[in-house]
Amino acid sequence: MTFARNNSTNRARTMLMAMIVATALNGRIAAAYDGSSDGLVTCVQLSESSAMFVEPVSSDVVTMLHASDPGAAARFQLQGSRWTSTRSQPLVGEGQAFTITYSFVLDGTSIPASTWDIDQTPKPSNLFATMDAEFPGGMDAFRQKVREAFDTWQQVTNITYVEVPDDGAAFTVFNAGAVPSATAVGRGDIRIAMREIDNGGVDIDGNGSIDRNVLAYNSYPGNGGDMVLDAGNMATFADATNGFRRLKNTLEHEHGHGLGFQHVMPTNNTKLMEPFLNTNFDGPQEDDIRAALALYGDPVEANDNATDATPIGSVALSGSTELHEENLAIERNGENDFYKFSATGGSRILVEAIPVGTTYQQGAQPTNSDPSPPLNTVNALAARNLRLRVLRNGSPIATSDNAPAGGVETADVTIPADGLYYIWVDATDSGTQPQRYELAVTRESDGGPEIRVAAQTGTAVNIESGVNFNFGSAALDADQHYFFTIDNDGTSNLLLTGAPIVEIGGQNPQDFVVNLQPNGTSIAPGSTLNFNIGFNPSATGSRSATVFIDNNDDDESDFSFNVFGVGTQSQAPVGGESLIRVFQITPSFQFGKVEVTEGGFSDFPEAFVGDDIAIFYSIENHGDGDLTLSGNPIIDVNSGISGFTALGQPNGSPIPAGNPEGFARSFRIRWQPTALGTKTARVFINSNASNTSGAFDFTLRGVVVEEDVVIDDCNGNGIDDANDLTGNDCNNNGIPDECDADSDGDGVPDACDICDGEDDLRDSDNDGTVDCMDECPLDGSKIAPGNCGCGVVESADCGIDVCPDGDDDFDGVCNSEDLCPGLDDLADLDGDGTFDCLDNDVTPEDPGTPEGNDNTNDPNGNDNTGNNNNDNGNDNAGDNNGGNTGNDGNNDGNGNDDQVGNNNPCGAGMGVGVIGAGAFAFGGRRRRRTSRSKVR
Repeated sequence: MTFARNNSTNRARTMLMAMIVATALNGRIAAAYDGSSDGLVTCVQLSESSAMFVEPVSSDVVTMLHASDPGAAARFQLQGSRWTSTRSQPLVGEGQAFTITYSFVLDGTSIPASTWDIDQTPKPSNLFATMDAEFPGGMDAFRQKVREAFDTWQQVTNITYVEVPDDGAAFTVFNAGAVPSATAVGRGDIRIAMREIDNGGVDIDGNGSIDRNVLAYNSYPGNGGDMVLDAGNMATFADATNGFRRLKNTLEHEHGHGLGFQHVMPTNNTKLMEPFLNTNFDGPQEDDIRAALALYGDPVEANDNATDATPIGSVALSGSTELHEENLAIERNGENDFYKFSATGGSRILVEAIPVGTTYQQGAQPTNSDPSPPLNTVNALAARNLRLRVLRNGSPIATSDNAPAGGVETADVTIPADGLYYIWVDATDSGTQPQRYELAVTRESDGGPEIRVAAQTGTAVNIESGVNFNFGSAALDADQHYFFTIDNDGTSNLLLTGAPIVEIGGQNPQDFVVNLQPNGTSIAPGSTLNFNIGFNPSATGSRSATVFIDNNDDDESDFSFNVFGVGTQSQAPVGGESLIRVFQITPSFQFGKVEVTEGGFSDFPEAFVGDDIAIFYSIENHGDGDLTLSGNPIIDVNSGISGFTALGQPNGSPIPAGNPEGFARSFRIRWQPTALGTKTARVFINSNASNTSGAFDFTLRGVVVEEDVVIDDCNGNGIDDANDLTGNDCNNNGIPDECDADSDGDGVPDACDICDGEDDLRDSDNDGTVDCMDECPLDGSKIAPGNCGCGVVESADCGIDVCPDGDDDFDGVCNSEDLCPGLDDLADLDGDGTFDCLDNDVTPEDPGTPEGNDNTNDPNGNDNTGNNNNDNGNDNAGDNNGGNTGNDGNNDGNGNDDQVGNNNPCGAGMGVGVIGAGAFAFGGRRRRRTSRSKVR
């Protein structure tokens, strides 16, 4: 605690007189006092420090204190100063992580009087002696509680607290924290001292009641942040209730002022920095934490760039992984938070930025200058609009900023390669309020089964492996039971491998019995099995056991959780009076009946809409007087639309004392649920029982779940086969095509396969005809070769340039290859294999006509001519002069021309005749020689 030099004795006396006058006028009741506050403790804040009072202070006293201190103003309300330097860090920037040291002032160190002291005489600190004498465990135990108080703030800020020795220097504003040296031990940034502040309280008006009792006071950061406790209030500090919560919340509240926080209204027991000491919670609450974030930063600050990214772990190579970071925040406008983790390529992860916060009211504490400051409603869940990005090599691979303020931002990412990845969280708005959030990186198991266990307590309560589940209390001759579910959240069957499936072990296994085992050992993905455990204590007091469920989940194969409860004595009968007890009859369980406690629950098994379930109950008399059931009806079920009804009424005659065998009264409750969700109804049984005040009543409870619809779904697309046939049943056999035989694996059922062994759907040239039906599968303009072939445009010459140098005689032979220009190079009239233009004898032989022998082989060269009286009329020309003509010797009508007989092998007249005869005799077109042709 330090104060400026103007805190003079005259000023203190002025304040004291103001307090005395105000107290005399207004009495002891503080106007700001809220009946929900603890121990009538209030706190008053001034410009340099704030004090906690054991007794309430009247509003007029507070007003005069403020009037005498014009610098005081309640401004999460921040006072205006923050830690900007410490003994280890001369300069603490905004958002920078730093260390605050604290030390305990040595006994004998002079503590000057403050605004809050009645006696303005300086007094020595007596912290060590007082704690050793009056605190349980002495000074060392007190030291530990201070450590715990600072640890609470450390968990929600970027401040580290370290205890250091104190050198006993003068207790003034100028003795900031000092580092040790060769000649001095130094001292903490915060010094904690103790002295008599008001001698245990002051009776100002002399009526025998304490009017003012200061518990502690603390200066703000700009005035040193020191704390002084009142040695006269050790009864408060030494109170061990709830782990010394009165002491710890006093320390944490006062250090809140030492961090720069003012008081916050309203006083409704929701904030540590309210003007009253609250002990219905432990440590800083929502508004207090947000104040710390606004001034300093979250526990991993500063991580506002990738270089300073906070490491959060790695994603496992197999199985499931969850990385979870709490107490994070975007503290101010323009803030960025970076985190880094390593992951394996191919892993699919879910990254979530989850806003945290509640809705509450807050405002400044009234002062003389502002007696009625407004209250504001704060929606801390939606203070800012978060944005989430996942980075690799500095570039985003996923971004999520679609959710509104207050909504969870989620990025579903498949990791492209092994390596280091970054998460970047910021806000898309320009607000200045801090937004708290949590960060989660989850990797689901690579396929396989995934076990999830839940207790059905009206709503499903998930039970993680290794956690505890409380059965509550049960009498020694009764049973408290709960249904549990085992769900498979994986992608393959979950196998329950234990024998028995659900096994009880641990400390008191005989007290917890599996009434109902799961009715199978295999759970399909998305499916559920039930089991039931009953708590039947064999002794009073705390009882515990462990539940084991062995399975084939790759990372929870030895799933287990702990169960515990408290055994109580059975209720003893009152002399001459009846005592009613009600039991649920459960023949399917190992125990024949389970007691239903008054005001408790009776659980029905999980049901579907339309189910019809009936359970028997019995009423027993465990007193020593007759039990008369007086209701009309005896079993009155107040069910509303829950579907619970009484199925018949029990016999109304009295149940004899001691409940002799056969005298219990039975009834049934029927449940016919019509809608999903948790359904409840209230049962009332009026009687003369001495152990109830009014009717014995309990609640019927059951959970209605959506029934798994069984469909024929051969292709696994979630559509019933009967509704999955439109355009998907090529052979009209009532089965989706995907489920028909497809021997070549081309996606077309064999019955509809156009091209067996090939892909019926492949159309390489996209011409609308599949390859297996296309003779030109790579020619988009043809499905058959045509005259010119695939890949060639159909035309008269098929795109071929036959004679680049021409064919002047049109004989089909190009000029450059023409052996006989002007004649047909390919004519061979006599068929002797020599073209006519190269043949000396082109007369066709006629082996079947001897008269027509051509004697050109006569060595004598004679022409043998026959007579002219027949039809042959052949002229034989054999001369060698090359110029004689043989005339027709007879006009016998044969019409034969004389032939040219010279040695010119290709005579012009002959050429014409041969062409005419050839064309007619062979009756077809001539072949063209194209061996040297060019293709255009």
